[in-house]
Amino acid sequence: MNLDELWNSPANAPGPIEREAFVAQTLLRVARERRQRKGMLIFSAILLLLSTAPAVYTRITDPAALGSSSSLYLMLASQWLLILYWARQLRPAVGMTAGEGDTIQGSLARLLWEVESERRSQLGVVILFLVFTPLLVMAIRQLIDSGKMTADQALSAGVGFLIIAAVSVGSILWRLRRRVLPRRRRLQALLAQFGEEGEVG
Repeated sequence: MNLDELWNSPANAPGPIEREAFVAQTLLRVARERRQRKGMLIFSAILLLLSTAPAVYTRITDPAALGSSSSLYLMLASQWLLILYWARQLRPAVGMTAGEGDTIQGSLARLLWEVESERRSQLGVVILFLVFTPLLVMAIRQLIDSGKMTADQALSAGVGFLIIAAVSVGSILWRLRRRVLPRRRRLQALLAQFGEEGEVG
């Protein structure tokens, strides 16, 4: 039994077999989604490390480079802050022990926690783009002033960033609107109903 079947079940009251199946599927789904998010976190951290290492090396070997590229370092720092924020979102909810998965109410609480964690992680990406925009403008100006980038290159970089930002933010907002928020509302409604009925397992 999945969430849709539970939602549409008569009076939201599945039998013992359906209840056990829902709990088992919930634990598997939570574990799978957490593995996927951890994989994305590790992949993103590796890519960011590949960008950070040369910047740190340049900072150590050529301290004067920091003056003309300070915004680039701020951009790297903001990305690492997002990585740390994602890692924090992967931490289990306080007080949510493995035993809570033995009931439908506990399973729904686990699902709601994962949905909330995903929502906050995606909003973190949107905020990163908002922070990135003025930093990128500063970085481009610094590169032009230092002669490391021409005006045409700056325009190309700016247009490229706008396209990437529009696609990324648009896909995140679409996912939030079409998948994450509706699922969140259903879970909250089911939790409220099971809480009122005193469902314990």
